[in-house]
Amino acid sequence: MANRVSAEAAAEFRAKLDELLVAVDERLALDAEFHCAGINCDQLGLSRHVNREFGRLLAAVYEFGLFDRLTEESRWFVSMLSRHGFGPGYFGRMLEAWSVAIMSSIRLASARELAAPLDSLRGNLGLLLKSRRPELALSAEAKGLLDLLLARRRREAAESVLALTKSGLPLERVVEEVVLSAMKYLGVLWETGRISVADEHAATEICRYVLYRLFDSIEPAKPVGLKALASCVPGDEHELGVEIVGECLRLKGWEVFIVGRSTPLDDILKALVDFRPHVAFFSATLVANLPAASALVKEAQKTLPGLGVVLGGAAAVAAADVLAGPAVAVAVHFADAESLGVTLANRNA
Repeated sequence: MANRVSAEAAAEFRAKLDELLVAVDERLALDAEFHCAGINCDQLGLSRHVNREFGRLLAAVYEFGLFDRLTEESRWFVSMLSRHGFGPGYFGRMLEAWSVAIMSSIRLASARELAAPLDSLRGNLGLLLKSRRPELALSAEAKGLLDLLLARRRREAAESVLALTKSGLPLERVVEEVVLSAMKYLGVLWETGRISVADEHAATEICRYVLYRLFDSIEPAKPVGLKALASCVPGDEHELGVEIVGECLRLKGWEVFIVGRSTPLDDILKALVDFRPHVAFFSATLVANLPAASALVKEAQKTLPGLGVVLGGAAAVAAADVLAGPAVAVAVHFADAESLGVTLANRNA
């Protein structure tokens, strides 16, 4: 599969996205009317929501050339649909509807580029449906924490993590190798249908409690004279990583403003003007949010000329070659964020 479609094809897709969404919705509705059997006949509203999210994913995949991530993130769509009673063939029909809409609405040369990865994914859909993600390896400590999170034993979960730091294990290793490993495995359990959304949400909230107990147990360093603003990119709901980075910076003596999740672009820019950080730390977890990440970086550096930006999150790491620049760094691991921030702050001193 090609690593990238042309810039012209990607631009045509984005310009036609609203029109394409309508065409795909109409085709799927027609399909449901004449060929539908089962619960999904009554859930076209959910189908349209999933379809819009898939359209956003496609736009980002085309723009950033992340075709490997298209296959990987399609697992989420298959899981979401199957959880709501849609049959295993429904996602395949959605892919076919996208290919038909693209070939009908976009210039032929560009349409062929855009449809190729969809046709390839559809051709290998059987393998995708049958295959499972490789099981993540968990240490005994991470497995113990995961069990406590799933059992909703909040206090014991916190005490188990605090015991690790008391034994001399560095904070960064506790967070990365134990807490984040447990959380990643939790996501796999949800995706494969082994836990419910309620289970996942409850475990995530307990994990947040565990982390704040951990951070509050450590004495912060003396102020280092650096200020950081930490935020998810607009539309991103995965704020836990942002909170972890922000609290770790605080412990190292930074003054930190944690904005959180799903904050509109204008509000993030206003926070930058009011707080005037030396470095901004932005997180993009989902590939679909990469265009928002790119736009945020440009607007942030236009608002505060010379501002250093550290990007993190799975999507940002996947697109690091596109996003990174002279004043923009991508942190592969959360523990790298602080040192990258110091470098960028010193660069502008």
